[in-house]
Amino acid sequence: MKKIILALCATTALAAGAYISISHMNSRNVAPEAQPLETTIDTHSTTVKPVASLPVAQPQSTHTPTGYALGFKSLNIEHKIKNIPIDGLFPSWLNGAYIAVGPGRFEIGDSKSDHWLDGFGMLHKFTISKGEVSYRNKMVNSSYYKDSLQKGSMVACYPDPNQSMFSKIAGAFSSTDRREYDNANVNVIQMNGKCMCLTETPKPLLFGFDSLETQTPYVFNDEIEGHFSSAHPLYDPLTHEWFNFVINYGRTSTYTVYSCKEGNNIRTVRGQTTTSYPSYMHSFCLTPHYIVLLHMPFTVNPYDLILKSKPFIENFTWKPKQGTQFIIFDRETGKLVNTITTKAFFALHQINAFEKHGHIVIDLAAYKNAEIIKTFYLEPIHSHKHTIAPKSKIKRFILDVDKKQAIRKTVHKTSIEMPRINNSCRQSQHRYVYAMSSNKPSSPNKLVKIDTQTGAKKNWSWPNCYPSEPTFIANPDGTNEDDGVIVSIVLDAHKKQSFLLVLDAQSFAPIGQAWVPHHIPFIVHGNYFPKHEMN
Repeated sequence: MKKIILALCATTALAAGAYISISHMNSRNVAPEAQPLETTIDTHSTTVKPVASLPVAQPQSTHTPTGYALGFKSLNIEHKIKNIPIDGLFPSWLNGAYIAVGPGRFEIGDSKSDHWLDGFGMLHKFTISKGEVSYRNKMVNSSYYKDSLQKGSMVACYPDPNQSMFSKIAGAFSSTDRREYDNANVNVIQMNGKCMCLTETPKPLLFGFDSLETQTPYVFNDEIEGHFSSAHPLYDPLTHEWFNFVINYGRTSTYTVYSCKEGNNIRTVRGQTTTSYPSYMHSFCLTPHYIVLLHMPFTVNPYDLILKSKPFIENFTWKPKQGTQFIIFDRETGKLVNTITTKAFFALHQINAFEKHGHIVIDLAAYKNAEIIKTFYLEPIHSHKHTIAPKSKIKRFILDVDKKQAIRKTVHKTSIEMPRINNSCRQSQHRYVYAMSSNKPSSPNKLVKIDTQTGAKKNWSWPNCYPSEPTFIANPDGTNEDDGVIVSIVLDAHKKQSFLLVLDAQSFAPIGQAWVPHHIPFIVHGNYFPKHEMN
């Protein structure tokens, strides 16, 4: 039976990390043709020269309550635009590219995504040089996307409800009808001099830095296997290593943490443990001596992945009585040092982890439960029946490894998501956190800077504008932790256009915007790539 379970999970878990909920449009909806995006616009837009005295333009105050939904609409054209219009001033030291990925297309033929994260991946790049900005976008040409185009509809990756249990079992052993899920729409990183986009299956896709053209899957040259992986690998610049984990689903599921030296594609196992009910873990924590997995009580019975005809994430259930576990591995020996259980909470993103006075300190955006997962179903958004998003708090957990104790503190009560810090502070104590937040119950409409030492908070918001994840870019000549800028792709729902926002990270005042002539669907994550690192 164990062999059957593993084989079945090898099939069904191809959708791991995807919500994969597909529906068919009724006759009143206009369905785009099931064709790839072939149109590319190459426009030399009029450049608004950045002048120091030029005021930063602000949108009109007209409020459109339903404008948020525009961020979940498909972008059906691939653009290549040089010298897009700029308001304000871009720092002269910014010389590189901000590349982000997220769902960009939500329909094919008569089928459409039910959840935001089911949309096909699309890359966006803002190239910044000498105060000028260019833009281009490209679909992630994944096997999943090509397969859906060929079939004329979005392909579900969960068991067919019309199949019998025995047909599902038989299908697990067939190699002819396995659907590959490599819809890399969650994150972008640079590893071994290569750009790659990731999702929550261990199937990163390489893409060209200049063209954004999808290339080949990135393949590790080792025997480590898994069905699920984090789209947030962590890099240690001191040891020049990447760290991540994979989950193998089975009757007894396995968590495997690993490292990979920069310049190498052979991973080394740094620790393993087993569980009967694996957790949904979007990210993890790394300190100079420890790797910490967050096993939250949002878990799945692997049998359900096989036998229930549900989207992947809908098989998980919240069981708060089990508490949340910090599973702690020694980085050097791979030994499972301890497991510390605390009151149940759910988190998507950790902020940072470091060591202090012999303890592990972890900051994260914590929720009371896993309801945040349900916030981004598309039907309520497009019908303007926005669900009220659960609120998070910035929590700090101080772990005493020897005593198996966890002290929980509230760092700040502001509800945040997509938190970022100055990356040079990773694995050491940081002071500032940058994140998305909201004045409204259903849609993030502002950016915040939070001082974890004093509790001070700074906000940026403009009427009817919806920002994405803020990314900190350090000033190469800076001396303070917040010397630099924040960049974020913002949707102006009134103008139906998006722009790259640049904030001074210290004052949190806007210093520039670079406008594209269309909306950009909300991205998930992005990173800044200095030009000298990509040559």
